[in-house]
Amino acid sequence: MKIRQQSLFFRLIRNCITAALIVLGGASNMALADEFENPKTHIEHVYKELRQDFAGNSALKKCEESAIKEYLSTKLGNYISTQNVLTDIGFKLAKDSLAGMEDDFKNQLDAEFTTFLIQDNLSAIKQFCSALDLKTLSSNVDYTVSSVTVSLKLANNKSSRFDVMLYRGWDHWLVFDIYSKNKSLQDKYRNLFGKTIMTEGYAGLLKQLAALNQKNAQ
Repeated sequence: MKIRQQSLFFRLIRNCITAALIVLGGASNMALADEFENPKTHIEHVYKELRQDFAGNSALKKCEESAIKEYLSTKLGNYISTQNVLTDIGFKLAKDSLAGMEDDFKNQLDAEFTTFLIQDNLSAIKQFCSALDLKTLSSNVDYTVSSVTVSLKLANNKSSRFDVMLYRGWDHWLVFDIYSKNKSLQDKYRNLFGKTIMTEGYAGLLKQLAALNQKNAQ
């Protein structure tokens, strides 16, 4: 009888400890979720940071192309996950996985794609130089992926509306696609580079990007 009572007692203790751990674990996860910056707030913070940087640099304030290129070549990786963009572009097209490639190759590809991305979107970026205000209209979050609808008020008092798609990184949100007038940035580059990725892989894409960047630099 004693043995049975002890068995029941220890089982009760074990169940209580298990329940406590589950509750504490759930509370911990909730705290982490609450502490993680809302994507809508993140977009607002990024806008303010960019505006401050542009205001504090006379060349950026004047929207000089060379200054914009130099600035974004070091800052773009803080806001956009080019690796995710490239992976999504090559999805079901590339025979090899970008994630499994050597770091040196990925860094080269990332550098060339970043240079091309800035040059190819320079006219849109220059509109940002004279932007008057940014409003985040709505946001949807599915834990690791989110979308934020943004309205950017331009100097001519017109507004440009677009949707920013973000994924949850280690410590903040990173952009992986932008929709403007129902056109996706990823779709644009999939149409542009898809054939190369399908026939020559990411190695072929690296060559194509390097050639385009060299041509644009002339």
